Amino acid sequence: MYLSHCFAYTHITAEIRQQQDCVVMELKDENRTDLQVTLSYLQAKTLAEGLSAVTNQASLTEVLATKCGFILGDMTVHFVLPIEKENQQEGEEQKCRQNILPAPTAELSLSKSA
Repeated sequence: MYLSHCFAYTHITAEIRQQQDCVVMELKDENRTDLQVTLSYLQAKTLAEGLSAVTNQASLTEVLATKCGFILGDMTVHFVLPIEKENQQEGEEQKCRQNILPAPTAELSLSKSA
């Protein structure tokens, strides 16, 4: 399946949320075009790092000097984060924690000297 839609010229509303073990990104534009993408944690992390690398590569002055140097569409992003209530006491302030990605580990064997 091949899907293509240009969101560059319209206002976009995005919602990013965690759903079970996945990250869901939903994009909506003014013309009622909806795109929803579900990614694993590693896919979302790789996409975020790639987008960051591409956008940090060129400065804004370089972008403005090109043929497409005008500012196009705009974007509003809503983040929906899961709330952990099990350890939260009444009146206790909620703290933001980074998700810990479990990695498989194996026992290391050290060679013994003779």
